[in-house]
Amino acid sequence: MLKFHVPMRAHHLAQTNSNNNAESDLMRLPSARTFAPRLKPLTKLLPLAALAILTSCVTPMVVDTDAKAPVLADFGKVAWPITTMKPEAQRLFDQGVLQAYAFNENEAVRAFKAALAADPGCAMCAWGVAWQLGPNINAPERESMTEMRRYAVLARQNAVNATPRERALIEAMIARYGGVGVQAKDVKVLPSDICGTKSSREADPLDIVYAAHLRELVAAYPDDADIASLYAEAVMVATTDDWWNRKTGAAVGQIGVVASHIERVLQKHPDHTGLNHYLIHAMDSSREPQRAEAAADKLGKLAPMSPHLIHMPAHIYIRVARYGDAVRANQTAVGQEVKLAEQLKEQNFKVVKNWDPHNLHFLWFAAVMDGRADTALETARRIAKRGEKGTYMYNEYQRGLPVLSLVRLQRWQDVPLLSADQVRMTGFDNICSDNALSNIIGRRPTSLVEALATYRNWDGD
Repeated sequence: MLKFHVPMRAHHLAQTNSNNNAESDLMRLPSARTFAPRLKPLTKLLPLAALAILTSCVTPMVVDTDAKAPVLADFGKVAWPITTMKPEAQRLFDQGVLQAYAFNENEAVRAFKAALAADPGCAMCAWGVAWQLGPNINAPERESMTEMRRYAVLARQNAVNATPRERALIEAMIARYGGVGVQAKDVKVLPSDICGTKSSREADPLDIVYAAHLRELVAAYPDDADIASLYAEAVMVATTDDWWNRKTGAAVGQIGVVASHIERVLQKHPDHTGLNHYLIHAMDSSREPQRAEAAADKLGKLAPMSPHLIHMPAHIYIRVARYGDAVRANQTAVGQEVKLAEQLKEQNFKVVKNWDPHNLHFLWFAAVMDGRADTALETARRIAKRGEKGTYMYNEYQRGLPVLSLVRLQRWQDVPLLSADQVRMTGFDNICSDNALSNIIGRRPTSLVEALATYRNWDGD
């Protein structure tokens, strides 16, 4: 029997142990040190107990006053008033936040830059650019921080009339990028033991510090939906590898704390797209995915133009065996991707992100699990088409998906209908002979036909 992996996050996160009594833990301000395994001794990295200046020559910022952004509606609602006298800057800031919650980082940057163009003195508009240029849960690695630092410095320079909450968020962003030439606020990082499996990557110490800043902000603003969302993102970035221990089911690091805090804040802000989105991410690999089922049922309706937020409920649906709902969610998401591209084109803007590769793969998996053979095969062919000219290993998997689908669905009568070119394109012989099939029959299969026949007649697991 062929085994298929559920298409989950595109990144990997780390295992350590965590207490699930989230709200009490949150108020105790648990150590940011528990976020990541294999973190080098703090004294060898940075004096994190008193994070000071990492001197850096930051080029003075010149605001692009010609920056524009498309008008994008139906991505949810946000109530985040900022210090600005320009209504257009506020509108664009709100749009940037909603695009950020929809994991459309480049579109969020475009909106925040346009907001800054509308009000060059807006501290939070510059903060937004710095936020969305930085690490996220699907791309936690850091590269050059020059541009992020320039916008963080600009936010700090523009913060003369900012509120205490805005100043605190700016200080957190300053710390996230290493001080950027401005004295960063001290943040308490408590020592603690690290438990769990070996991580494939180390958490960046600045991600630990940033999460610690957000933890303090959550303690100061416990009912703030946007700060809760920022904290969730910060913890998820700082927690490497899996977020739930596969052997024990225990939450890793502060993931359990975050999940429970989101649940509590959602009671007061049930329609917040960020909270609903992050709860799904927090719970989709846990042993209690049903805790995010209500969020899954709601999220796509809150943001009916967001391909990603329409898709996200499927992460929970496949965990609770609602495969038909997962199929429908991804079919709608793929359709909305087309509509969003048309909307951008009408406004003379280019598409900056397309979720089709992930959504189509998820659609294929859900269709297979729901027994929708025709949908699964049609989707497999679309995926194969996307990878027909690629040279990476994953492209070979894409090209082989129609054949793998026929095997999984036991549609043996359709195998002879494959053309010679289709057989060669799949690379199926190489994939299978080097792995499972060679173990089953004790040698390399000589053809695709033999490989399929082996699978058809094999009674093993």
